Amino acid sequence: MGIYLALFLIIIMTYPVIKYNKNLYLIINSICIFIVMALRNSSVGADTIPYKIFFESTNLQNLPSNFINWLAPLHSQRFETGFMLYNKILYSISPNFQCELIITSLLIITCYVFFLVRLEINYFWGFLTYLSLGFFANSMNIMRQSIAWALLLVAFVYCIEKKPFKFLLFVMLAAGMHVTAWLFLVVYPLSLMNINIKNVSLILGSSFIITFIFEKIYGFVSNYSTEASSFSEDIISNQLNGGANLAINILLFTLIFLIGVNIV
Repeated sequence: MGIYLALFLIIIMTYPVIKYNKNLYLIINSICIFIVMALRNSSVGADTIPYKIFFESTNLQNLPSNFINWLAPLHSQRFETGFMLYNKILYSISPNFQCELIITSLLIITCYVFFLVRLEINYFWGFLTYLSLGFFANSMNIMRQSIAWALLLVAFVYCIEKKPFKFLLFVMLAAGMHVTAWLFLVVYPLSLMNINIKNVSLILGSSFIITFIFEKIYGFVSNYSTEASSFSEDIISNQLNGGANLAINILLFTLIFLIGVNIV
């Protein structure tokens, strides 16, 4: 907690620098966040130790030969193929888990800085948002998801810049880290929409339809995907109905990005 608060203070106390050299402000705070993420102990984060165990046994893991497994973790495969390949590459560089923490942290902070710079987001508010909304905390915990959302930030930039092939490439890379990144594909067509009664009504109607058909479709997918089966158990255990829960999240997700795209 002390380090977390220290990062907040650094972001705030170095604010005067932004008036003289905003790039220097960006570099100072990026390096501070990177150091904390990269040099943390493996005991930091509830999921860090399981990832450490997986990394240390990665030389015993075989990549699946079935192409479809590059799109989703099917059958007995627990981790996405892209993440398995990522671990194999890093393990070949160094079997020390700290190496993975360093490279992963560098990847995440680089993607975030790219996002801030290309969309010309205010650096001060950008870093505060990074810490306040849990991106920093998650980056030191759920590794696959953190790499995926970092790559999706790059994909979002290309979405705004209307570069569909680069957008699709980074969504695919993100999905190789965590399969749920495929849901981000909806962002590109949404970026082409305007906020009006017709489009909002369309989103509302689609959400209601998904409420009724989602359970059957996802149940079918769960028969073939270990990841989907595990996730469906989490949804069902929620107090809300699984389909309704997803529909509400999709509704919020689409509205937020519609607003965000129009603001940018």
